[in-house]
Amino acid sequence: MAPYRVHIFDHGGNVRYTADFKAEHDERAKSHAKLMWGGSSIGAGYEVWRDGRLVHSERSQVASPGQRIARPAAAKK
Repeated sequence: MAPYRVHIFDHGGNVRYTADFKAEHDERAKSHAKLMWGGSSIGAGYEVWRDGRLVHSERSQVASPGQRIARPAAAKK
């Protein structure tokens, strides 16, 4: 099992929480980190790292105060 680290970010882009864990491979580490993050309203996303290599990064589409999120235009019929 390999060592991994997850960083969970707040909506300001700051690291809110960091945890070290072990996983068998990158895909298992990504799944574990996603469960830790859980798409919470506190965290704006997370990154998974292994030995200085970014394995995965995911950010939510929740807008911070005053921010607008671009939405795809509705398809015309």
